[in-house]
Amino acid sequence: MEQRLTKQERLNKQDAIQALFKKGSSIKERPFRSLFIIEESEGEIPVQVLFVVPKRKLKLAVDRNRVKRLMREAYRKNKSGINEGATSAGKTVTVALIFTGHKPISYSTVEDKIILILQRLQKTLINETSNA
Repeated sequence: MEQRLTKQERLNKQDAIQALFKKGSSIKERPFRSLFIIEESEGEIPVQVLFVVPKRKLKLAVDRNRVKRLMREAYRKNKSGINEGATSAGKTVTVALIFTGHKPISYSTVEDKIILILQRLQKTLINETSNA
């Protein structure tokens, strides 16, 4: 599978973002929190993702941008499982990955935690598909 993070895969519609924060389910894996909504397939993009690093948590823009860059890279390298699961189930998944730590962290930590979040999301997707 292609390992690019295209513009279509990024969540940028304001109403979709508001819906995600209003009625999304949550997964916590310190120092990250993930909000997600699983819906019936509407388009050709199976997973859309949003990366959030609040200014309240990391004051310096340099640190916020670095953490977001690390999050995007870790997601890009490990997204194939959730994409294949959503495609095979005929669902679309909207995800927000939110950094909740108070200081910048290393790439290895970011990657480990994002892999755990994606695995838990994939299990949730499988459970929801089997229950329906």
